[in-house]
Amino acid sequence: MSASFNVVFQVPLQVPVLKRELASKMYTPSSYYIGRFISNLLIQIFYPLIMVTVIYLGLGLDLDVQTYCLLLSIAIMGNWVFCGQGYFLGTVLTESSAKAFNMTLFLFLFPTTGIMTNIKDSGLIMKIISYVSPLRYVNEAFYTVFLRSLGEDKVYPNCPNLNMSQAKILDQMGYDLGIGYCFLAMAGFLAIWMTASLVGINTKFRSL
Repeated sequence: MSASFNVVFQVPLQVPVLKRELASKMYTPSSYYIGRFISNLLIQIFYPLIMVTVIYLGLGLDLDVQTYCLLLSIAIMGNWVFCGQGYFLGTVLTESSAKAFNMTLFLFLFPTTGIMTNIKDSGLIMKIISYVSPLRYVNEAFYTVFLRSLGEDKVYPNCPNLNMSQAKILDQMGYDLGIGYCFLAMAGFLAIWMTASLVGINTKFRSL
């Protein structure tokens, strides 16, 4: 989520330079966007790396390379998706509108993550929204891998909810899509945001 806000804040600062360089025919809007987006994705690897490492070691989980890599890949993919969202909003909207709409969008989508309520027990509208919410797929993939890493034979006296079976916890949250499906959904959202941003930036700056 923070990645989206960071990008929304950055885009307006880049627009004056972008307009000047586009007017000088230094590059096309598409080449600028692709270069900027890809370079930003490389930078956005470090934030999930730090976050997952601190959480993984801070909770005292058994150091399992496969689980760690899965959690890290989910965090990176989620970060990239929200970077794409931030670039799209920052490109097609004004600075104030992009900030307000981005916050509204998160508030609108957050109840569909499965954390606040069971998705299966929600109304029809909430279920529909959950299938177009990147937050839901990021959370489901992360929680599924995280719960599997805890193991069924361990007891957590300070957190009794974790002593339930993994299947029961996931069922209570309405998570039943699977990790693979969630990865495909996140990749789809990333492709959608990139395509929409390309269309938006070419439309907005076509006269330069």
